[in-house]
Amino acid sequence: MKPILLNLFFVIFIFCVSSCSTNSCPNSVKGEFKDLQGLDGCGMVISLENGDKINPVNLSDFDIEIVDGKKVWVSYSIQENAMGICMVGKIVEIVCVSDR
Repeated sequence: MKPILLNLFFVIFIFCVSSCSTNSCPNSVKGEFKDLQGLDGCGMVISLENGDKINPVNLSDFDIEIVDGKKVWVSYSIQENAMGICMVGKIVEIVCVSDR
């Protein structure tokens, strides 16, 4: 009986650890900050897991360390009528961003 209880405890522990992540952003995707300041008109963009890049307009509104290569969770809305001079990715308004 003890091995069954031990296995059950282990499964519950793994479930809690995997579901209790630090992702505090609902409906978010994995991303990574990329510093593109070397390109004309560009600054910090976010490279998404699927390879797309997004160009946030309100990144400074959030209390997060913005460092090249930092992995984050991000949720955003695309700004259809917004224009920018950095020709990398869609212009977005960040809804939520947190460390990953």
